[in-house]
Amino acid sequence: MFGGGKRGSPASPSTAGTYAVIRPLEVPVVTETKRLMGRGESARAVRYAYPAVFSDASRAFHWEFEASATHRELLARFAEKAPAHFVTHLARLYALYEPARYGRDAPPLLEDPVQILLSLYSFPDLWMLYAAPPARSPPNGGGGAAAPKKAARPGGLLLGE
Repeated sequence: MFGGGKRGSPASPSTAGTYAVIRPLEVPVVTETKRLMGRGESARAVRYAYPAVFSDASRAFHWEFEASATHRELLARFAEKAPAHFVTHLARLYALYEPARYGRDAPPLLEDPVQILLSLYSFPDLWMLYAAPPARSPPNGGGGAAAPKKAARPGGLLLGE
């Protein structure tokens, strides 16, 4: 058995390891895109996903841009600032978005946007936008005043931090 002791005997509590509970995190953009794809609304899913990812990437990487810039111009500029793999995935998503947004009849999708989103949100800079910060213990073992409550806002971030 694991943790020591005689062969075949369970580990004693003093030798057993401590395990953290990790809960899976699904980013709301991915969840909503999956829902729309499941309903057969692929063009709508892509029209939803790309602007949401672009907004999250702008926040995560501290990108600033002019309102008059096109997405193609922005992708070219971000290629200089962001990780190359990230920009590649964002460009793949944009290749699905452009005909869905600007075309009269959106062609069938050549790639699954959910898989692209999973690749994009595998970057810690992006998924950390939706991760709750670790609980903080009060200083000095809890003898001080309680910390002020923080209100949650959509997207999982806490206000006041």
